[in-house]
Amino acid sequence: MITIKCEIQGGENTEWQYEWRTTSSKTPPTHSEYNISSASFSYNGQYWCKGRRDVFFSTAWSDAFTLKVSNKPRPTITADRRTIPAGGNATLSCSVGSYNEWKYFWFRRVSVFTEIQVIRNKEPDQMITVTQGGIYYCKGGRGNPVFFTEDSDPITIEKRVSNKAVVSLEPSWPLIFSGEKITVRCQIYLGRRTEWEYEWSKPDSSTVLANNASIDVNASVISSGSYRCMGKNKQELYSVTEWSDVITLTVSGNRPKSSISADSRVLPEGDTVTLTCSVTPSTPGWSYYWYRGKKTSEPLMMAEVVLHSDGQIGVSQEGDYWCRGGRGNPVYYTDYSDVISIKQTVRNRPAVTLHPNWPEVYSGETITLKCEIPGEDTEWDYEWATSSSHQPPNQNEYKINSVSTSHRGHYWCKGRMRSAQQNSTMWSASFQLKIVYGEWIVNVMGIVRLHLLKDNLSLRILYLISL
Repeated sequence: MITIKCEIQGGENTEWQYEWRTTSSKTPPTHSEYNISSASFSYNGQYWCKGRRDVFFSTAWSDAFTLKVSNKPRPTITADRRTIPAGGNATLSCSVGSYNEWKYFWFRRVSVFTEIQVIRNKEPDQMITVTQGGIYYCKGGRGNPVFFTEDSDPITIEKRVSNKAVVSLEPSWPLIFSGEKITVRCQIYLGRRTEWEYEWSKPDSSTVLANNASIDVNASVISSGSYRCMGKNKQELYSVTEWSDVITLTVSGNRPKSSISADSRVLPEGDTVTLTCSVTPSTPGWSYYWYRGKKTSEPLMMAEVVLHSDGQIGVSQEGDYWCRGGRGNPVYYTDYSDVISIKQTVRNRPAVTLHPNWPEVYSGETITLKCEIPGEDTEWDYEWATSSSHQPPNQNEYKINSVSTSHRGHYWCKGRMRSAQQNSTMWSASFQLKIVYGEWIVNVMGIVRLHLLKDNLSLRILYLISL
């Protein structure tokens, strides 16, 4: 309520009648006080008054008094800091413009869902010091009965607690591939007795509140980036931890591929070949799945192979093999490797033999090299290899009618089963063919000429030449 008074100086002992006039839309009273119980815009205007002692004598009109009615003022609330460090405080200030005689009322909420707490009442001081987090606001009041301003806008003050938030990746692989499932976890140390709500800062610059201490990420390229978290006390949501250090998630958009290699492509009968599977790019956490036969086949069981180490197995069966890697839960698979073929060899080892089996061979002689394989019941196709300038035929015998120095060199052979071409023997040991010079010509009775060669102090007939 406000009162406009008409005061006549020097006329205190006189009984006056009062007259009022105004530019407002209200009709003033006829006594000295104009009481306005609830000001409104209709009272805006100028007011004059004068006093009348009788019908013949009155004062002059007073100077104009201007009454301006405005909307309720809204105080401005400020803080010297929005975040209270552990063990610290913050100073809040409330101001209702340049007007005087205001007293201040302070309020706090623990959250937007809790009741208002009055923390200061009718304080002439515009400033207070707070040590708790929360939503604060103020308003001013003056007069009797008290006229209140509007509430100030709220200001949020957070209080940092000493608990430490730590963010981690599960699994903690340095490189993640698009499609893998990853869990980002927030752990708050020394906070087991406190119920926490979690706030996450994600690579897309969004901030997410969650009741769970972890978020599941279906990895994609846009998931790459920095993650961090903080904890908020569920009982006092504005009591919060510091932000954790960031952890970086790196996601590749390309599916990795497995590579397969073998220590030998030839599998000796009764032996094993070691296969190695690796993933490119190289990252940890992979288990390996092995396949033989068609691509629709199921992975090999451990009973079918010899496990050397993670990524290496020994196999004792021939066939087409390939592999792939998998990790995580659910399992994320790499692309299949290329196929590697393992061929089995039989134990029969051939030998290259010379016929006749002379210790020395002279140029011009007729000899035969044979590829002999143990096991008479098997039909073989033959292969030869030589360092000489003559390539033997793919037969078990290589007959040379007139041996020369061009036949000198090493010879090897092997056999391939005619009924199972994938099965072959090993290569034979090397046989070295040497050619020796030295010969005499002897006439026998003038009819034939013997071509004689000296051989360890004896003579042998190489061939007959008719005279």
